[in-house]
Amino acid sequence: MEAYTGFAAVYDIFMDNVPYEEWGEYIHSLLKDRGIEDGILLDLGCGTGTMTEKLADYGYDMIGVDNSPEMLEIAAETGYAGACDGETYGVREGHSLSASGYA
Repeated sequence: MEAYTGFAAVYDIFMDNVPYEEWGEYIHSLLKDRGIEDGILLDLGCGTGTMTEKLADYGYDMIGVDNSPEMLEIAAETGYAGACDGETYGVREGHSLSASGYA
């Protein structure tokens, strides 16, 4: 995804005002309210992995997928990809994702 090629290097600087900690707490509370306290979560459009790391800190096994290899490279360089044994990152090729089933 060419739009993020140059932007990936400064993405976290521009996003430094985002309350990721609060978002992580909120997402965790929603999952916990529904009885999901562990297991595998997919962070689709994970970018540099900030939220992926936050949710991994709660004990979830995270899969981060992004269309930008540059964003994923930043995640690996910043240590997000290695912060928890349960984090995996990958590039989603193409422009569509199909899913079926209900939670």
